[in-house]
Amino acid sequence: MIRTTFVLINHLIWTTVLGTVIILISPFDRFGRTGGKIMRLWSWIMLKASGVRYRISGLDKLDRARHYFFAANHESAFDIPLCFSGLPFHVVSLAKIELKNVPFLGWAMRCTKHIFIDRYRMRKAVETIREAEKSLRKNPRSVLIFPEGERTVTSKMFPFKRGALRLAIKVGMPVVPIAICGTMQINKMGSYIIKGGDVELRIDHPVETIEWQGKDAQDFTDLIEEKVSFMRDSWHTKMNQVKT
Repeated sequence: MIRTTFVLINHLIWTTVLGTVIILISPFDRFGRTGGKIMRLWSWIMLKASGVRYRISGLDKLDRARHYFFAANHESAFDIPLCFSGLPFHVVSLAKIELKNVPFLGWAMRCTKHIFIDRYRMRKAVETIREAEKSLRKNPRSVLIFPEGERTVTSKMFPFKRGALRLAIKVGMPVVPIAICGTMQINKMGSYIIKGGDVELRIDHPVETIEWQGKDAQDFTDLIEEKVSFMRDSWHTKMNQVKT
């Protein structure tokens, strides 16, 4: 409980402080890029305060000058800090609309041009996707998505949904499969207990979407899911071998 209390105090302090900075500079940060760098700093602080030691593998497969859709599995509330801290890009998330008005955090996300989706109102969600398509064409930035739609509570991933990946195909941005490994042991869904430990973010080669335009988006979704699942499963196999 000492670690959990320490993390919560740091979360409150740094979210308020850095969120305020992002809000204050937003009139001068038209595209949200400077705010995005501050969000990366916030993510790094959260991981360090939590005693999370992380490793990033596969960054050499990416072109720092390009923008990507990063498609990841979803294990824990620590997935977002891990991805934001570990990916040296201006990354925004495709986030649930409930976060939009959360004091400081949600306000900062709006200033850094995150995309909010109403998952329970289909017509509104479709409109948001159309607006997101226009926004990404006008202000290119990388997007973090969790195609499972929710955090898994078991060792098995949920099937990937094609909605966000269809958006990547529409705007012609490459999709990078990434596997989040070990964050479930840091903080399980439904629990307030936070444990330190080792996690890894595994990055695969980008999959170009141009050749998928006009084709079945479900086939593309299945391909990305297979790549993420393979990286995640191979990490767990490696960890089990180390333990034995």
